[in-house]
Amino acid sequence: MLYLRNILALIVLVALILAGCAKIAKPPGGPIDKRPPKVVETYPNDLATNVPLDSIIVIRFDERIKPDPKAIRIFPTPKGMKVKFKRKSILIYHSGLKANTTYIVHIMPDLSDLHGNKIGRTITFAFSTGETIEKGIISGFVFDEKLNPVSGALVYALSDSLSTIMFTVSGTHGEFKIGYLPRDSVIIVAKVIGKDSALVSFGAIGSVVPDLERIAVIVAKFDTTPPSIRSVDLADRYTFALRFSECLDLKAFSLAANGIKPSDLWTITDSSVVFARFDSLPQKFMISAKFCDKFGNCSSLSREVIDTMPPDTLPPRIVLPKKKTAGIVEPDFAIVFDEPTVMKISGLPGSVRAEKISPNAIRFIFSPDIRVGERFILHFDSLCDDYGNCTSDSVEFVYAQRLFGEIRVKCPSDTYKILIFAKNVENKRIYRLNRSNDGSFSGVVVKGRYILIRFRDEDGNGRVTAGKYSPFVLGEFTKVFDDTISVRAGWTTEVSW
Repeated sequence: MLYLRNILALIVLVALILAGCAKIAKPPGGPIDKRPPKVVETYPNDLATNVPLDSIIVIRFDERIKPDPKAIRIFPTPKGMKVKFKRKSILIYHSGLKANTTYIVHIMPDLSDLHGNKIGRTITFAFSTGETIEKGIISGFVFDEKLNPVSGALVYALSDSLSTIMFTVSGTHGEFKIGYLPRDSVIIVAKVIGKDSALVSFGAIGSVVPDLERIAVIVAKFDTTPPSIRSVDLADRYTFALRFSECLDLKAFSLAANGIKPSDLWTITDSSVVFARFDSLPQKFMISAKFCDKFGNCSSLSREVIDTMPPDTLPPRIVLPKKKTAGIVEPDFAIVFDEPTVMKISGLPGSVRAEKISPNAIRFIFSPDIRVGERFILHFDSLCDDYGNCTSDSVEFVYAQRLFGEIRVKCPSDTYKILIFAKNVENKRIYRLNRSNDGSFSGVVVKGRYILIRFRDEDGNGRVTAGKYSPFVLGEFTKVFDDTISVRAGWTTEVSW
């Protein structure tokens, strides 16, 4: 009987344990971890000297790290380097450090914790196996040609002989910082590498002195393929359109038909389609063209064309804007026609001025003093093309709300060949500021926050030249203003630079 009671008690005890294990409850823990890991300790310490040659390099974080050996780089790379992850620590083994050498350890922006929170910027520390360590610093940003920040770019400091001194990786906002540099001037190079390890874009600037801040390296698409012609289409008896595989550098474009240059060249949306008009052409003629893209890759064309089109009997028409009523949301506005035009303009108020920017386009510039609610109609009278085909047309403009302010930059130093651009942080539009006789720069812009970019336009092309990878050519030295500036509608924001 006692034996049966013991068996029954054991069964009840097991049932209670199983019931407790099956209890439904919320899992323990707090809120979701969204904070990136932080470095709490390194060995050797940053700027440590006389480090033993057999030292294991250790990086400790405040939480566990997701193993990613590619996220750790050391320059110069120690012989036999192996990276191991152990909970909150990274251990870097090697077969021996070099004597009297400065080593820089880079923790890449993609390193993350177990929840996928990336550190988002390059963390660097340095140590030396000798008695001294260099302390020069250069910092700045990497931008593409539209002045958008480029993250993940490899940024190198090179000597005059193009040997690598130091490198880093640009952060989330394109920012970079290269430290531990000698006091000599260096060349700063930025590269963007694709998934197949191919070079995607490249930029370089020279004669950069340590302790210089807020420089900008502009990277341009790495392109070695010249543009190709896709078609030659006749628009009318004396006009044809050449369509290319990419946009051209129109300053390097040349064209002739039977050795005769066109009377007009124009584009409508971009320079991948070029229109050419001649005063006269035979029914059969030979065209020859030389053309280059903006990267300097050039090609040529020679082709016979048989003209079967009738003469042009249609008057010009407006292709942009597509609507006859346009809201004024920018300080300038372009009206584009489908062919070169001559015309008389009426209805232009004193707060607006007009300038012809191409044979088929007119830009209207609005004063910051334009009144809210102002409405006016521009009449294009005697709107004619080269063949005497005429018409009339109109576009109505409405300024519904106060949007425009002004940026004025005072430059106490020499401004020869200097250009300054203002980029709106919100809508990404870039404005070129105009140089005044007193050396200052100003421009009417839409209200908002702006970054200012300044460079010396050595080649006179009106934009920042990034440089070339092969043959190696330096780009134009560029800087970023110290702060983001705010522009209020109806106000002038002045800064000194």
